Amino acid sequence: MSNSTISQSFSYSVFTFVTDEIRGSSVPVGVVLWGSHLEQVRVRFAADDEKIKGLKGTSYMYLRVVESQIDQWLKSGIIPYAESKLSPHSDAWWKHLSSLLVHSVRLSKPKAIDCRNLDEEVELLYEAVVTPERGSPERTERIDRVLTRSLGRQLTRKLQRGTIPGFGGRPVPVRHFKTSSDKVVVIEGVNLAAAAAEDDTDALVSKLQRIRAANGNGASEKTLKAFVGYLSSPQGLNGEAALVDWIKEKAGAETFDLLREHQEFQGSIERVVDSMEDAKKQPPISGHGNSALDS
Repeated sequence: MSNSTISQSFSYSVFTFVTDEIRGSSVPVGVVLWGSHLEQVRVRFAADDEKIKGLKGTSYMYLRVVESQIDQWLKSGIIPYAESKLSPHSDAWWKHLSSLLVHSVRLSKPKAIDCRNLDEEVELLYEAVVTPERGSPERTERIDRVLTRSLGRQLTRKLQRGTIPGFGGRPVPVRHFKTSSDKVVVIEGVNLAAAAAEDDTDALVSKLQRIRAANGNGASEKTLKAFVGYLSSPQGLNGEAALVDWIKEKAGAETFDLLREHQEFQGSIERVVDSMEDAKKQPPISGHGNSALDS
C-alpha cells in the first residue's frame, strides 16, 4: 500500500510558557503527540541550546523541571489527583495534566490530528508550532538527511552532487542531479514546517528558475526536469499549501511530501533516471543503407 494512503488518528497538545501573567502573553515551548491505538507518546520541549523568540534564558530551567516531572508520571503510569486510573495514551490523561499545570508552564487542551510517522512528525509539529530559530547549516543538514533516505542508496548512487550551469553561465549548487545530451534532472528539498519556510522556498524557486533559464533555449537545448521533496507539518499547520503551489507554478517542479509520498517520489525519479541510462546504451543509428537516399 502506498505510504500516502495510510492515515492514523492521533492527538496533540501544546506547552506554553507564560511570559506576562497580567497581559496574558505566552510563548509556545513544546508539544506532545500521542495515539491510543498504538499506545505511543512523544513529548518534545525546547532544548537549552534552542533559541525561541520571546523566551529568556532562565525560563529553560522551569521547562526542565516540568519535563522531568512529566517523564516520571509517564514512566510510573500514575498522575496525581486523578479520580480514576488514566492512560497516558488517552486524551483524558492530558486533559487532566492541563488542569495541573497552572504556573509558568501551561498545556492546551487536546486536538485531533492525522499522523503516519510519530517520531518524524512530532519534530515537524514542534517546528511548526514552536518555530525555533535555526541557522541555514542546520536546516540544510536536516533536509539532506531526509532527502537521501527517501531516494535510497541505489538511486542516490546514480545521481551527482555539485553545481550545474544557470542563468548567465553562473554555477548553481544543487543537492542531486543527472545530465544527458538532451536532459537535466534536478532533485531538491525544502522543509516547509520550519520558521524559515517562506525564505527557503523563495531561494529554491529562484535557484530552479536560474537553471531553467540556462536550458531549453540558446546554446543549450536540454530539457529540465525538476523534482522537489518537502517536509510538511501535520495537517499543514504551517500553512505550507500555498508554498507547494508556488514551487509547482513558478519553478515548474513536481513536488512530493517526503513522509507521505516518499515511494512516489523515489519511483518518479527512478523512472526518469533509468530512461536516461537506457538511452545511453542504445547503439548509434547508422547513416548508410537508407534506400532512396543512398541510391
